[in-house]
Amino acid sequence: MKNKFFEYIKYFAILIISVFLIFTLSACGEQDKTKEKVGEEIKFMENKLISVINGLNNIKLTNYVLAEKNFKDEKQGNESSEGENKSGTQKSGSESAQSSEQGGQGESGSSGQGGGSTDSGGSSSGGTTGGNSSSSSTQGSSTNSSGIQYEMKESGILDNNQAVDWEATKNEIENLYSIWSSMIVDLHTVNVNNEDILNFSSQLDDLIVNVQKEDKVNTAAMLANLYSYIPRYVEHYTEDSTKINLSYAKSYIISSYAYIQQDNWNEAKLKVTKAQEHFSNIINNANEKNMEKQNKFSKVYVLLGEFNNSIDKKDKQLYYIKYKKLMENIEDIETNENR
Repeated sequence: MKNKFFEYIKYFAILIISVFLIFTLSACGEQDKTKEKVGEEIKFMENKLISVINGLNNIKLTNYVLAEKNFKDEKQGNESSEGENKSGTQKSGSESAQSSEQGGQGESGSSGQGGGSTDSGGSSSGGTTGGNSSSSSTQGSSTNSSGIQYEMKESGILDNNQAVDWEATKNEIENLYSIWSSMIVDLHTVNVNNEDILNFSSQLDDLIVNVQKEDKVNTAAMLANLYSYIPRYVEHYTEDSTKINLSYAKSYIISSYAYIQQDNWNEAKLKVTKAQEHFSNIINNANEKNMEKQNKFSKVYVLLGEFNNSIDKKDKQLYYIKYKKLMENIEDIETNENR
């Protein structure tokens, strides 16, 4: 009887432990899913902020952009030109025939055939030209049903003299609100400091006020301030030191970019130096067996050094070229990290 009592106790204890483990593992699984969701939301917000601040100087982190033109209008223009050429050729043939008729009936027949040959040749030539033109215009491009043709156009810094597209910038910043509203609850779930959440909301409001004034300098400064909260949020969903240091490094680079808009070169250089320190932490703590990945980190570290040195020239175009190359390489590292 006593033995059975102990057996019941043992089974009961096993049951309690099993239930406890199930709930614990389930809670851990839910927490991991929440952290993963927060990571995706932060990354999305980060990409949006970078896109908007780059747009203030029409910088795109790619060497090519999509350009569009109305293919139908171009085609109609070509057809109109061909029609005029053909009409001119027919007219010329007709005048030649009339002139030949004055010289004699036999010559008129011969000249008439020549006129017909010229007309035929003109029409054939026009068709060939039109075909070649169409082939050339669509190379490396595509045309949709509305007749708008899209093609890859090289995008650079030195030849970029476009003004800020404030309408697009305002729309992008307005969209940040919808992203932020979905992030707030999840950030609380991973125990982000409430003050950091409230400050982000407040500065987002200030950004809306300034972008309506189309103030490029202050808009860049406020975007950089908003971005400075990204690394703090990253620390709450991951313990990966590489991701954390990379996030802080990018934040200092973005801050440097904002100071360039103010022509504050000294402060811009100090921020890049801070970015170098965080990237140095990545290099020193790296335990990478993947040589390709290690080489990419080393390359970015070298680019950071060149980027910092270029600030001494106090040339904005040079700065933007170095900035663009640096950010493209960091983006390449992050893309491979998330695979």
